[in-house]
Amino acid sequence: MRKLKKILDLLPLFLLWAMLSVLVWGFVFNQITDTDRARKLVLCVDAPVPGESEFALEIKKGTPERIRLIRVRPFSYAMMDAKTLEEADLYLIAEDHLETYRDWLLPLTDRLRAAGPVREADGVPLGVLARDGQTGKGVYPAWVQYPDGQSYYLCLGARSLHISGLPGAVDNEAEEAALRLLHHIEP
Repeated sequence: MRKLKKILDLLPLFLLWAMLSVLVWGFVFNQITDTDRARKLVLCVDAPVPGESEFALEIKKGTPERIRLIRVRPFSYAMMDAKTLEEADLYLIAEDHLETYRDWLLPLTDRLRAAGPVREADGVPLGVLARDGQTGKGVYPAWVQYPDGQSYYLCLGARSLHISGLPGAVDNEAEEAALRLLHHIEP
């Protein structure tokens, strides 16, 4: 009975150790598998993304070799790393939320404005239609859980390193990836 009591007394300490171990190893794993922003393209989606790995692999097709990593993250990922959300290269945002995230968005380039219907705010084109809420047609519907009746717009990130003309930009891959995505609108 005494041995069982000693073991039960140590249980909270063991649980604390296990939780700390998971956090430390998660951090180490993330550092090993991640890369710097100049070699990574990030798309943040304002909806659940159960197929984020498949979506990332699809975006990777046609991406130059200098881009080593593609990340597709739902907005809920901000609970883990808000910086990733703020510094994303591309956003897929619900029409109702465009004004909320306006500070993170860059006005669309001429090429993206020509790619489809555009959503403007105060005369500034912020996003190009990527999912029509009326018809249900959109970018990779199998990998994103779009809510019924909600339109989504593909937007450029104002702090991206992959849009030419922005401070510190290394290439124009965010715009190129956006154009590739818009060519894959499925029912």
